[in-house]
Amino acid sequence: MKNFTLPAILLFSGFLNAQSGTNGAPPPPPTNNPSEITQVTLDFLNEMDNLSRHPNMSKEKFSGSPFLDDEFRMGKILSRGKEMPVLLRYNVLSNQIEIKVDENDEVITLPRDQSTRYMLEGYEYVWMNLLTEEGWKKGYYVKYFEGDKVKFMGLPSISVRKAEKQSSGYSKAKTAHYKVDMNYYLAKGDSRLESVKIKNRDFEKYLNLDDRGEDFLDENKIKEVADAIDFLEYYETY
Repeated sequence: MKNFTLPAILLFSGFLNAQSGTNGAPPPPPTNNPSEITQVTLDFLNEMDNLSRHPNMSKEKFSGSPFLDDEFRMGKILSRGKEMPVLLRYNVLSNQIEIKVDENDEVITLPRDQSTRYMLEGYEYVWMNLLTEEGWKKGYYVKYFEGDKVKFMGLPSISVRKAEKQSSGYSKAKTAHYKVDMNYYLAKGDSRLESVKIKNRDFEKYLNLDDRGEDFLDENKIKEVADAIDFLEYYETY
């Protein structure tokens, strides 16, 4: 599978070029004329070429998946006040976002960009370097909720079981296996991210809940991310 096609790259690079106006002046309209490609486009093309030379391991060589979501999902890219609808997914192994402009298009692997947000229904991916209780961690964080009092975020991680050769006539060779997990965090204001599990007691302990918060959780158990978001929306109201 190729990582990109020139028409798709030119379309997306036109989106990038649209961000490059200065001094408040409207940026020039994007162009698909190769002779008019700007330096921004050239940098982008060079990055794409570099990435295409290092394709992901083929599916025949591993089990499991390096993606947070195997299938592409409809979302949008937000960058410097502009947005573009795309199909996207996150490769946790390479720590990069992959997009397709259309279902039948080939995959574009994007360079990491701190100024760009990738929106999906219910959350967004943002490239950040944040202080957690385990130290500074850089990567694509999943922003689930951000209020005046607290924010709720996730950071995907991947573990890889190495492939094993057949050691005897009684054993079988094993392919490499990928397993993706989500690490969840809460933070008050600008404080460091603290690790939590999707359970009542972790939220109660970190937020030091009063009777109102505990009563809400007694009636609405936190069992999944959507439950946590519902509770935090309530928590922000008192």
